[in-house]
Amino acid sequence: MKRFAAIFLVFWVFLEGGENGSYQTKQVDINQSLCAKPPQVKHEICDKFELNYEMLHHSSSSELTGKVNAIIETYVNEFKKTMVTPHGEELSSRQEYESARQYEYILSIKIYALTSEVLALEIYDFSYTGGAHGNYSTTYDNYNLATGAKINIADFVAKNPTIAKEAERSYRREYKIAPDLPLSKSEISWFEDLFLPSSNCAITQKSLHCGYLPYERTPYSSGETSYDLLYEKLSDKERQSLQDTIKRVK
Repeated sequence: MKRFAAIFLVFWVFLEGGENGSYQTKQVDINQSLCAKPPQVKHEICDKFELNYEMLHHSSSSELTGKVNAIIETYVNEFKKTMVTPHGEELSSRQEYESARQYEYILSIKIYALTSEVLALEIYDFSYTGGAHGNYSTTYDNYNLATGAKINIADFVAKNPTIAKEAERSYRREYKIAPDLPLSKSEISWFEDLFLPSSNCAITQKSLHCGYLPYERTPYSSGETSYDLLYEKLSDKERQSLQDTIKRVK
């Protein structure tokens, strides 16, 4: 036997600014519990799903609003299709929780940066399915709004190894790591001393905001770390390469 708890939708409107002028976003919060009582379990067990996302409420043009919202809706629909909908069958057959804590799944989507040409989304994904702690990540997806294509920042990073020095300087400034201190000896405790630029980046008006996932370069206890690679610090060749990457269609 399966049942759904009530769904709550809360709308907030925020005024923000972009290169294309001010725009308003609408926050949508959905909280849902899926419960079941498998025959072999004495008590009902429930899993919690939380979906939070921003939609454009108003922008410089209805066309821009439509394009941005259509992209965000693909993430929302995918979460519902792959996580929530098939979950009831798995829940009904589960033997028992591995811990007393309720299983939890969270997806949060935010408009990190927006211009007339590029949309940068921040995507926070969290899941707890037993154990000492949950797993989480913050990733960035960028879209060319003229074509609707996803922008491949990894391609830009791979083709421009010269950005590593400036990226490392920015990272060390952010976390107050001395220029001559090995990264493995810093409080963040990198696994190795070689600095490798991240390709998990959001394209903003003034910089690439780049982040590392838990366990990617540092222990879980260090959390997620990030840096900003300012466009003014890039060479003309590197800036042109970034523009080519933005415009390129896969």
